[in-house]
Amino acid sequence: MAVSINDITNKLKQTKGITPLIKKVLLLRILLIDGDTPKWVKAICMAALAYFVLVTDAIPDPIFIDDIAILAAAITSLNSVIKPHHHSQVDEQLNS
Repeated sequence: MAVSINDITNKLKQTKGITPLIKKVLLLRILLIDGDTPKWVKAICMAALAYFVLVTDAIPDPIFIDDIAILAAAITSLNSVIKPHHHSQVDEQLNS
């Protein structure tokens, strides 16, 4: 049985409590692909996203506590470069 990206996205949208995690991942991804994002910001985004997808974690997934902490720390350190249009893009992707 094949699983499409739409199936995964729809399931994630229905999963209670995971929306803050999804928003953090999307925000870092949007910063990473934004052409106006400085290289040092992209490096932080890449590091946080790499930790999120690593198989070995400090705390095993499905808990996501360590992942959320890393993502939140990255976003907090980047608050000065995160613009309203980045947040709008996250909302657009979540609502599509």
